[in-house]
Amino acid sequence: MGSGSAMTPLPLKAPADPTTIAITRHLVAACDGFGVPCLIVGATARVLILENVFGLSPGRATRDVDFAVAVDSWERFDALKRQLVATGHFRASNDQKQRLHFHPTGIPVDLVPFGGIEGPGHIVAWPPEMAIQLSVAGYDDALRSSLEIALDPRLGVRVASLPGQALLKIQAWAYRGAATGGKDAQDLAILMRTYEQAGESSRIYEQGEEIGDSLG
Repeated sequence: MGSGSAMTPLPLKAPADPTTIAITRHLVAACDGFGVPCLIVGATARVLILENVFGLSPGRATRDVDFAVAVDSWERFDALKRQLVATGHFRASNDQKQRLHFHPTGIPVDLVPFGGIEGPGHIVAWPPEMAIQLSVAGYDDALRSSLEIALDPRLGVRVASLPGQALLKIQAWAYRGAATGGKDAQDLAILMRTYEQAGESSRIYEQGEEIGDSLG
């Protein structure tokens, strides 16, 4: 269940997308086989928590599914990708090293590596040229604060929590700036608007009381 997590999975209020479940089943099985912790991030994480767990609107939709994988070497990362391709359900992208495509739909599945392969400033750089770089600041924190969600009775997966998603969006916004046309800011706004409704009301009122008082 979700790369060895011992937490009790959250049930779904609304069924998850069948293709997302199929993709996740293969990813979790492969990651568990390699002993690699993984979690769903990005828009799919937002949809799963807001729509499927809490019945709220998740905002803008996207077809791709993003998984963050904690690996200690590029050899482990490449082996994980080869294992997924070997299942016959994925093919590697021709031009994006982090990307697979799910067969037969062609839906992009991005694998974001972090952990032991990070360089200074939480930057990962793809070998051998090291020209393709990505900031993975905040992913360790997102993994530690992740939630376990039961996509079906036999499939649990870690999903970035709302605070974890917000952290990743802030870090992405700082790293990419306006390169994405403000999408990071839009996504962060959605998380902020739905935060209280998505089971976090107690944190708002019980933590940081002095902050609340200052706004009163």
